[in-house]
Amino acid sequence: MAEVLLEALGFPTEYWASAPAPEPPSPLWALGSSLAVPGALLVLPVAAALIKRVLAPQLPAGAEKEAALDYGKHRTVVGLVAATWSRLLDENPATGAIPVEALLDAMALQSQSAQRIGGVMRLVRTCDEANMQRIRSSWEAHGRPSTIRELVECEKRSGVQRAPGRLKESATLALLWSTRMIEFWLGMVQVLADPLRLHSSSSSSTDLPAHASNVVYATTIEPFHGFLLRSTFRAALRALPSREEMLRRLAGRGAKSAAGGAKEGAKAAEEAEALAPLLDDCKRCSAVTARVVATLRGMLEELQLHDEQQV
Repeated sequence: MAEVLLEALGFPTEYWASAPAPEPPSPLWALGSSLAVPGALLVLPVAAALIKRVLAPQLPAGAEKEAALDYGKHRTVVGLVAATWSRLLDENPATGAIPVEALLDAMALQSQSAQRIGGVMRLVRTCDEANMQRIRSSWEAHGRPSTIRELVECEKRSGVQRAPGRLKESATLALLWSTRMIEFWLGMVQVLADPLRLHSSSSSSTDLPAHASNVVYATTIEPFHGFLLRSTFRAALRALPSREEMLRRLAGRGAKSAAGGAKEGAKAAEEAEALAPLLDDCKRCSAVTARVVATLRGMLEELQLHDEQQV
């Protein structure tokens, strides 16, 4: 993952190609050793470049296409994501029996929609795209097996589990990382649907950016991030907008226009009414996303495929 983010920023790929394989994996020291300078000296420029890219005011690549998403009968983009995941699971109830291409399409839709929040979700999308590309490449290389389970089983037979808690670079590892990113999105959707989570968590954080960092990120992705990525993600998380602003962004122009023409006294009530469908969709999305994570993780557990490495 670290390689993907560095390449997205324009750092030469030979930095990584020339670095010796570290034990245990550490992108900071791999990068430092390849450049023959102390790794710590590289943290600031790399992290600063990542943060600058995340917080850049321009729209991310593909935003023009996102504005044209067809919601169909769904009221919000979150409702569309929830319905897509729900249909995929309902049509393929057996564990892991999800068609690979349909799974990739659903993952792409969720990632595309989530980045409307901005900030750290752009980093997440960069990782999502790399994971999806790795899954697709392996799928093609193995003759396009019908389901994600069949693909993972092919990789297992080829020895993808190279040691306890260590997977080779593969669709299996990319799928595992995808479940971590999906679980991060789940944590965000849960607090958007229910603000009481800000006060009921074990953390003392009562604002969403702090909750996202100290609770959601800390329990989903952070355990598998090394120093560089941990520092970068935490900086991006601190720049997240408030819960109310996130809801407005996910609601799109509809919520803004509904509230925009109201008189000041009725503005808050009208905006709350405009956001009500989104809150309902967040609740549905939360429930079905938890099923997605459980289904994919359950398949990997059943096949005894694990990875605990940091990147």
